[in-house]
Amino acid sequence: HRVGDLMYYQVSLGTESLESIDFPQSATACGYGFFHGFIEHLIQDHPEPEYITKTCDYLIETLAYRMRDIGQICYHGAGHGLMLAQTERITKKDWGNVSAFVTRPAKECDSLPKATAADIEQCHEGIFNILTELMTAKQYGFVFDTKHPFAVCLKQPKALLKACAYEQAMKLDSLSGFNPTRIVELVSVLPDDHLRIMAFGPGITGIIQQAVANGNGYDKALAGCKDIAEPYLSACVRSIVGGLFEDGNPQKEYTKAVAFCAEDFIVARDLEDPCYDRLIQQLPRFYPKKMIAKICPSIPREYRTDCTDLL
Repeated sequence: HRVGDLMYYQVSLGTESLESIDFPQSATACGYGFFHGFIEHLIQDHPEPEYITKTCDYLIETLAYRMRDIGQICYHGAGHGLMLAQTERITKKDWGNVSAFVTRPAKECDSLPKATAADIEQCHEGIFNILTELMTAKQYGFVFDTKHPFAVCLKQPKALLKACAYEQAMKLDSLSGFNPTRIVELVSVLPDDHLRIMAFGPGITGIIQQAVANGNGYDKALAGCKDIAEPYLSACVRSIVGGLFEDGNPQKEYTKAVAFCAEDFIVARDLEDPCYDRLIQQLPRFYPKKMIAKICPSIPREYRTDCTDLL
């Protein structure tokens, strides 16, 4: 994300056309973090629906064949940018007023003419990502509620509840003391099972983010999940795999995920299905088909067809 910030402000500053920029495959690293940082400032300076559509169309047309999720990432980054543009309009009397900050950019997301429902949800998440960071940084009159992290979300319109909860959940790793059982307790305030499982995932992914540089990166998260009942156990396995991809060594993210799915605990508890399912889902998010073809042989035979079907 920081590299994307620097690229925009120190190299591009919006003066270079997207067509002149060569985006390497490694730009998918850290969950497409580069694109988050670059696109948010591009859209902050050009918060018009036509510009957002043109930008996302171009990135999809030129990169989606090797970066499957670039379209949704673009709309997510647009949500960042729309929110940042809104912060520039807000006067001090509205500091701390969530509605004053999120209502307009949320409507702008909803009005994007070519955005799918999934794209709009990503755009909403981009808005609340910025709100969460403002809370954490204690800016614009906001403070993160460490005791009740989802309180702000429960006050949002139904259409924005999921996006808010997902972004607030990004902070559950430290709020829980990196304890998966505590994450289950924290998400229990959300109104339905789907939202609770959804919010549990980023908490586990956050634990991986803090540990992925040390050893295999997943021992602590797995140890904390071993005594958790379903459906959280399977969700934990899927989230660990997701975290290993999101925060792994660029273009080698799959290696630790493959090792994780072969762990004795995964095999003993019949958790191979959710593990390999998530692993295979992640491959086209980060790699072109040529590289996926080289990865498929490292996956057990009973799941390999699902991998080769991607080619």
